[in-house]
Amino acid sequence: MKSPSKPQRNPDFRDLLSTVEQSGGNRKIETNTLQSSSGNEEAKIPSSTSKTRQSDLEIVETARNEIERKTSEHLNQKIADAKTTIRHFAQNLQREVENYKPPFTRMQLTLDPKDLGSVEVTLISRGNNLHIQVNSNPTAIGIMATQGQELKNQLVSMGFTDVQMQFNMNQQQQHQHQRRSEAENRYLKMEEISENYESLDLIIPQYI
Repeated sequence: MKSPSKPQRNPDFRDLLSTVEQSGGNRKIETNTLQSSSGNEEAKIPSSTSKTRQSDLEIVETARNEIERKTSEHLNQKIADAKTTIRHFAQNLQREVENYKPPFTRMQLTLDPKDLGSVEVTLISRGNNLHIQVNSNPTAIGIMATQGQELKNQLVSMGFTDVQMQFNMNQQQQHQHQRRSEAENRYLKMEEISENYESLDLIIPQYI
């Protein structure tokens, strides 16, 4: 005799809830897995961005160094050219001073390079001192001003001891120069300095 089979129990609310929770748990696990995977991808982004930023900084630094190098080379070349101009002028001035005949002499001296133009030099004896006035364009006088110590050294090496030098500005430029601070004047470009001066006065004491 067959034992009566157990009647199949219809799933009640608790069974359905358990199934849903289990299914939901699986979804949570899958969701967490995706979030973890996404997190790994997000973790990689800052590293890539950092490398790109570092590469950009290296490019900027290289460009800056190249600009500084070219600027330094340009400045050194301008200084070297200015010293050549001063030596050439000092040699010509020495020749004219040695040939000077009191009380008054005026001459034109061509500068090197020639595109700087020429200077007008006036020699006047006053007592035992020889006064020399140099007039030229602002660029030429400005170069002499920036290389004033070099000019003085050249004249001293030629036997003109205790040389006194004074660079003269026109009144408008002198007023602007006085209004600038000391720091501003220290960092003026050579071109700006060149525009400040219009003449140079030299005194060679006890020469006559």
